Amino acid sequence: MEKIIEHFSHTHPLVLKEIKDNEGQVLCSGCEVAISGPCYSCTQCPYVLHKSCATLAPQLTHPHHPHPLTLLSSSPYPGPNSYICNICRKRRSHNNFVYHCSLCQFDLCMPCAWASLSTPLSHHQSQPFKHFTSHHHALVFIDDQHQQRLQYSDQLCDACIRPITAASPLFVCAENCGFLLHSACAELPTTKHHPFHPHPLTLFPKAPPYDGIFRCDGCRCLGNGFVYRCEECEFELDVCCALLQDKTEHQSHKHPLVLQNSSVARICKCCNLGSKHVLVCDVCDEFAIDSRCATLPSTAWHIYDKHPLRLTYGSVGEQDCEICKKKMSGKTWWYKCEECELSAHTYCVVGKSKRVKFGGSFKYENHAHPLTLVEGNSEEGRNECASLVRLQLQLPVPTNQGHSTSWPFQQQKLAMLISWVVKSQFLAVIFSIVALIQVSCFSFDFRTFQPTDEDELFLSKNSKIYLDAIQVTPDIRGEIFNYSGRVFYRRPYRLWRSKSKNQTAAFNTTFVLNISPQTSPGGEGLAFILTGNTNLPENSAGKWLGIVNATTNGTSQAGILAVEFDTRSNSEEDGPHNHIGVNINSINSIKQVSLTNLGINVSSGTNVTMRIQYAEDILSVFGSMNGSADMKTLLISPTLNLSAYLPQEVFLGFSASTSDHTELNCVRAWEFKGTDIADDNQELLWVWITVPAILIIIGGVVFILLWKRKRSMEKPEDVYPRIEDQIQSSSMAPKKFGLGEIRKATGRFSAQNKLGEGGFGTVYKGVLGGKEIAVKRVSKDSRQGKQEFIAEVTIIGSLHHKNLVKLIGWCYESRELLLVYEFMPNGSLDKYLYDGSILLSWGSRHSAIYGVAQALDYLHNGCEKKVLHRDIKASNILLDSDFTAKLGDFGLARAIQKRDETHHSTKEIAGTPGYMAPETFLTGRATVETDVYAFGVVVLEVVCGTRRGNLYTQMDDYRNSIVYWVWELYGKGKILAAVDNRIRKEIKEEEVEDVLVLGLACCHPNPHHRPSMRTVMQVLTGEAAPPLVPKERPAFVWPAMPPSFKEEVDNSITESQVTTFLEDLEVTGR
Repeated sequence: MEKIIEHFSHTHPLVLKEIKDNEGQVLCSGCEVAISGPCYSCTQCPYVLHKSCATLAPQLTHPHHPHPLTLLSSSPYPGPNSYICNICRKRRSHNNFVYHCSLCQFDLCMPCAWASLSTPLSHHQSQPFKHFTSHHHALVFIDDQHQQRLQYSDQLCDACIRPITAASPLFVCAENCGFLLHSACAELPTTKHHPFHPHPLTLFPKAPPYDGIFRCDGCRCLGNGFVYRCEECEFELDVCCALLQDKTEHQSHKHPLVLQNSSVARICKCCNLGSKHVLVCDVCDEFAIDSRCATLPSTAWHIYDKHPLRLTYGSVGEQDCEICKKKMSGKTWWYKCEECELSAHTYCVVGKSKRVKFGGSFKYENHAHPLTLVEGNSEEGRNECASLVRLQLQLPVPTNQGHSTSWPFQQQKLAMLISWVVKSQFLAVIFSIVALIQVSCFSFDFRTFQPTDEDELFLSKNSKIYLDAIQVTPDIRGEIFNYSGRVFYRRPYRLWRSKSKNQTAAFNTTFVLNISPQTSPGGEGLAFILTGNTNLPENSAGKWLGIVNATTNGTSQAGILAVEFDTRSNSEEDGPHNHIGVNINSINSIKQVSLTNLGINVSSGTNVTMRIQYAEDILSVFGSMNGSADMKTLLISPTLNLSAYLPQEVFLGFSASTSDHTELNCVRAWEFKGTDIADDNQELLWVWITVPAILIIIGGVVFILLWKRKRSMEKPEDVYPRIEDQIQSSSMAPKKFGLGEIRKATGRFSAQNKLGEGGFGTVYKGVLGGKEIAVKRVSKDSRQGKQEFIAEVTIIGSLHHKNLVKLIGWCYESRELLLVYEFMPNGSLDKYLYDGSILLSWGSRHSAIYGVAQALDYLHNGCEKKVLHRDIKASNILLDSDFTAKLGDFGLARAIQKRDETHHSTKEIAGTPGYMAPETFLTGRATVETDVYAFGVVVLEVVCGTRRGNLYTQMDDYRNSIVYWVWELYGKGKILAAVDNRIRKEIKEEEVEDVLVLGLACCHPNPHHRPSMRTVMQVLTGEAAPPLVPKERPAFVWPAMPPSFKEEVDNSITESQVTTFLEDLEVTGR
């Protein structure tokens, strides 16, 4: 060890010395821990470091973060503020050492860094072992083998359902069945006490005999990972909530937060929903967040954006969520892309039920066979009885717009600029209305109830969503005597604003009840309630209907309004069977009406629709049987000033009970609409009036200017003034047609002549000069329409090959961009592969593969300028009347000007996910080898007759792709198992095996090992054997290692160099 060192954190040399215990307390300048023993000290100032702190690695990887962390001498954030460690959630000093990720602002304090460096391996990490989960295979620990860990990157841990990263030590199933655990999750304690619950919690796996799917009682998220469960009362917490510390720091608040199981619902400052399981400020007690929001990741990624999204705090203002397109007004937490400066709801990014891992096998209720959890409408979830159980998990699912996978941020900027005047006018009107009446709308609508709706509701322990309805009291086999239950909408409703001015909200609610007696008579009843307290009163079963109990009955402590639908009479005061009543703070009604004489029977076991209106201090009730539109007036209350009985904010819901007489109390649908009274602030009244008036004036002026500009733009001038010059400059440009000719040929673009729709436009069938044609009408909204149009005309117009779709001509007139092709009567190849009703023989499939290979060889080697297609896929391969395959759609194609050039670079990643070579995402380059890769995927699809898995895979993530699937079969010696079952009887096994191996060779992760199209054609004609392919798919590594020698010179990448990263790229494709 050197006695004098230079350290990056200090300007002076540091000298090795010894500090003894009797010298007084000396704190390390790096970690602020007292020093005892060897250390490095500055001789010119009081700067001192532990010897271990002075020798810390400049970079560190942590199992809970995907990127390398860099050691800094102090917090990178401006100012003297402290920072919060992303692992221990404790606030740390600004001046201490910190490991920091500049990509996503992840911070790791020194104690957590030392813990990650010094955690010893458990005794079982050196050899395969059996985990307590009763997983039927042994688990193997993977620690320092980065490339081996990389293949599990972005999969989910079976315990916490959080992503595995390339930096994460983990346990994997020795039999490769997909079971994965973070090393930390493998060490979870089997029992735990938690502030959310008074009883000890036991850790259970998701494996049988447990059902696998549960709803965490802390965050209300659906999950199927490990669960901490109370064996006494079935309280359940997922791993994320169970690991919340009793006292923690959160970036959204300046004071420490304490976990609390509140007796009343607290309003979360993030989502503005009520929850009893919250983190409450230890100082001011006004700040509270629920556990779901507390476990939101500080940095997240979404399929629509290439940049990391930061969790942001504060008022979002008037913005639209870029995913769901809904207003984010009033939201205090949201995700923001700092590059694009655009925002999204938290639940749109991470999902409302974000802790679910698809796949696996489990038992569900009384179903006879094992079920597999699948996403969407996948057929892979069907078991031997071909049934598909729909659990309807609300996850963030991307919506395709056209066929592009890039987030349509740039497209929306123009629309936002154009429409801001209209929006300002609209907002001005709204502000004016608010200035006069200061109310807003409060509404929700549940047409039916699904398990995912529990996110929006409070359900008491005896209530459950089951069979598309709320079961307010239990619907279970066995005894259901003496139960009570309550259900509330989670968001509170502001009922009144000023007692002195009698400013009370008005509302209208409609719901469908279904009460089925289980004894004769049934009992006891159900009620619609408004109250400030969501707790179910103790001993409120029987005659109390869950409204009050013997202690609170008749007292202001109850604080409740109820409209009861009583099914059984308990006494003379209670009224007859089957009556309706209005109750305030009591089980005794201030007014009641028998429903029998009105033809309404609420406990008939059939649907009964009820509507309750409250306006001008009068409450009215209407009802009908079996969904009849003719609703009868059942009850009109005396004058009720609810501000005298209820708090300003109330919760809306239902209560019900059974006694020795039982019934099933169900709510099948529920709609509510009401005015939500705003805060009283007369001092700002002039603002509410003046600001809209100014906006209206400014908006009117700007609207006139924009209108004049629009009129000037509508003059018949050329939108693309140089487009014709660019086309005519090509010596081989095809014929130019007039717009009138093409309109006549297509029947004025009749919908009956529509052949299909792609990413850049619509294709129509027509007849021109007695010949059938296909006309592509480029969309005016296409961001790349002009670029695609010019590429098609100038590139394909100069190409002539029997396996290329012929471009007959083009048209540019009146802003219409039109391309005229020869008509291909048998359509695209993909419909013959994926449509089970249409069979394409092996001979035709082999001919199609060879035809596309000839076309690509011509593009790469046979024409004057080398052409890169960049979008080879089955839907871009068309079949003529003789089923001859022709390659089409050259909208993304690019010509390389010089024969010795090897690639075309772009900031937009062109192509279709699933067909794109992995290096494309790193380099942004289109090469001959990237075309060969896409051709290989097409070869596999043609032979297998399937897409197989998710096309939206990126980088080296082939696990769900056809490439990974076929390669896995090849490694097991079962590659012929991939062949389409419909053609098995007619194939020659050796020929088909050669084609499949050729397809894998074309999809080799290393571009240097992919064959040229010349070699491909030799293999297809039997002139050469297929290239050698390893039994295990090699990992993708970049820069790619060139082979030691190459027998023939192919057109491949000559220099491997990463020129740009994902954050500088956009995906373009159809």
